[in-house]
Amino acid sequence: MGRLLVSVRGPNEALAAADGGAHIADVDYPASALGTLHPLNIRAVRQHLDDAGFKNTPISTNLGEEQPVRSKVCQAALCVVVAGAGNIKSWPTSFATSSQRKRKPNSRTAGR
Repeated sequence: MGRLLVSVRGPNEALAAADGGAHIADVDYPASALGTLHPLNIRAVRQHLDDAGFKNTPISTNLGEEQPVRSKVCQAALCVVVAGAGNIKSWPTSFATSSQRKRKPNSRTAGR
């Protein structure tokens, strides 16, 4: 059986989606290509759904635009999970390691 995921911008839309039969409330900001991370909005959606009797309705979100550094993507993931999102979409496929980050050439390494 399929599950209906409905993108919502906030608590009121999430409640309307759940009332309408949505199985998953996907918290996004549609003006951005991959959404925008707003943990307080995710938390408000979770609280609103819980208060209305939809405690079992999962919340999904994404981590926003590209997160090129591991520490930033970990912070973003922690924020949305603590806020109440149980599913994270658009997980970055690659990260820059410290050796891959841009380094300024110095006089000893220039020209090598």
